[in-house]
Amino acid sequence: MKKVYYILTGALLFSGYALNAQPTVPANPAAGNASNCTVLGPGNTPIDQCVAGSTVFVTNFTGGTYNRGNNGNNLGVGAIWRFANIGIAAGVTINAEVTINSQFQADVTSMDNNAALDQAGNSAADFFAPTIRPDGNLNAADRRGYVQMTINFFQGVNNFTTPVTISSLNMISYDADGSFETGGATSQAWLRETRVAQVFGGGNPIVLAAGTTELVAYNYADGGNTWTGFAGGVYERTGISRCSQVASSFRYNSVGVSSVTFRLGYDFRAGTNGYNVGRPGREYGIKFGCYAFPSQSTLPVSLLSFSASLKNNTTLINWETENESEFSHFEVERKDGSGSFAAIGSKNANNTAARSNYQYSDNIAAASGDVFFYRLKMVDLNGRFKYSNEVLIRKGAKSLTGISMNPNPIVIGGVANIRFEAARPAIVTIRVVDLAGRTVLQQQSKAAEGTNTVAINNLERLQTGSYIIQLSNGEELTATKFSVVR
Repeated sequence: MKKVYYILTGALLFSGYALNAQPTVPANPAAGNASNCTVLGPGNTPIDQCVAGSTVFVTNFTGGTYNRGNNGNNLGVGAIWRFANIGIAAGVTINAEVTINSQFQADVTSMDNNAALDQAGNSAADFFAPTIRPDGNLNAADRRGYVQMTINFFQGVNNFTTPVTISSLNMISYDADGSFETGGATSQAWLRETRVAQVFGGGNPIVLAAGTTELVAYNYADGGNTWTGFAGGVYERTGISRCSQVASSFRYNSVGVSSVTFRLGYDFRAGTNGYNVGRPGREYGIKFGCYAFPSQSTLPVSLLSFSASLKNNTTLINWETENESEFSHFEVERKDGSGSFAAIGSKNANNTAARSNYQYSDNIAAASGDVFFYRLKMVDLNGRFKYSNEVLIRKGAKSLTGISMNPNPIVIGGVANIRFEAARPAIVTIRVVDLAGRTVLQQQSKAAEGTNTVAINNLERLQTGSYIIQLSNGEELTATKFSVVR
């Protein structure tokens, strides 16, 4: 069978999960075999080795040290670790600061293992290799959890104050495996790893994997963000495996990145009779750099954006594409808060390499319910298809209003609060976004019904300039602009 490589895609399975709800259930594991291991790419070079003369940024995460956060709990939420001199980009020394943003039904037991080995017994010390385990025993009930982290990049020798933007970044994920109860059929119990990254900037990142992959596409919406990635295989491999069957690349195409946010987690299915495995620690492997694919097969269209807005009880759906080739049409699908997706209309493709803009209108004045989800089904001439991310429209009154910053502008290094009105109690995500659309600060807070005032953390990290502060409860997003001055 010819080996080709695929972009991992899948229907978004968002079903109105509140922040920190049980994460979305991935599809069943793919077939595999623990003895299958392909580590070579073009020219018989390892898939994670850059070709001679390449200028691609490649990292080496060693010597990480706990720096601050969370009152000295160096593995808890808010903890910040620093890794100096992780690599050189365009002649500039790059450093990384790793923050534990949140934990859901999972704990970090080790931030990095410099003694890690790969499947062949070679050192994997250059990987960022945290160990994560469930925060409770896995036995008779299905369970999922994750730890969310952000890596911020800085420039200059031992400099952790000057951010740097890195172009065409690849975040490589290794050893996304797991285990069956006895190694049999997929109806049995299993434990596997999950790995997703926050989506931004026109659908970045895309997730690339080998044609023989054991990974399963895994996408969902949570906390006002979209997350894309995969659930791992269930065939255990030795060490932090570089095998392409359990490796992938989160590729940020043509986008400058100063930080990446991702979730490392697990998916446990108890099976018919339960499966008591306690609290097993899983070691994850991440590296930034090359990931060479001999070939890859993708749906012949690139979706650059997909959005929806509501005006006079009519949803206006807009999307933009490029590189349409041998592509057939788009189907617009809708569901309410409790139903399933159904097609409501379609648009024929322009079939051009140039950028194309599309719009579809949906009158929901007579539709029952207040919450609606929309997605695109993109179909090529051969009948292959993939789904876009989902967008949410709420017909009723907004539950988050009156957002403002105090003071505005903010003196650099100063303090400020965000003030807003909430129609009901909720967990809200507060993000500070620069004008290029990059998230530079993020935190969560409990909102009570009525007027809320929340202090914004880590404002000392911001440089002078204009920013947007966004407030989300997982269903709607509201924002306002502010400035930082000297």
